Amino acid sequence: PRRHAADPAARAVLRMAEVMLEKIQQTRKAIDHPALDMRIGIHSGEFVGGVIGTKLLRFDMWGPDIINGTTCEQKGVPGSICVSEAFKGQLNVADEFTFHKHLDFEVAGDSSGKTMTLYRLDKKEGGGGPSASNSVPPGTVEEPQSLNPATVVHATRGSH
Repeated sequence: PRRHAADPAARAVLRMAEVMLEKIQQTRKAIDHPALDMRIGIHSGEFVGGVIGTKLLRFDMWGPDIINGTTCEQKGVPGSICVSEAFKGQLNVADEFTFHKHLDFEVAGDSSGKTMTLYRLDKKEGGGGPSASNSVPPGTVEEPQSLNPATVVHATRGSH
């Protein structure tokens, strides 16, 4: 079967998510706070963004895909990266990660009841991946070739 090329922006977001999880694990250990954790949910889609306000200017984003990105994070698994099927479609990492179906959720802004699948990622042993030596080292930035559709990342910090 023919494999599609991964979107470099999607790969960069996935690398960032891995580094975020590594940093929260290091911090949890350094401050001896076992309940400190992070859920990361990643979704790709379209949105509208702009500056609002007259005295205090703020940038904000709107659209159903923003809500879907938030849902990916909120329904995610602490200490894990969860991705929507839309984001999964932009990756070519089956040799690096195992995708486990986590749940289906109703797509925001779609009155037909359409659902989207959320996947939890597990890194395969020796599978390389975004933090592997053949990728861009942490702290460097690859110039994305395309940012359309835009990638939305939601991450929260919490304890339970």
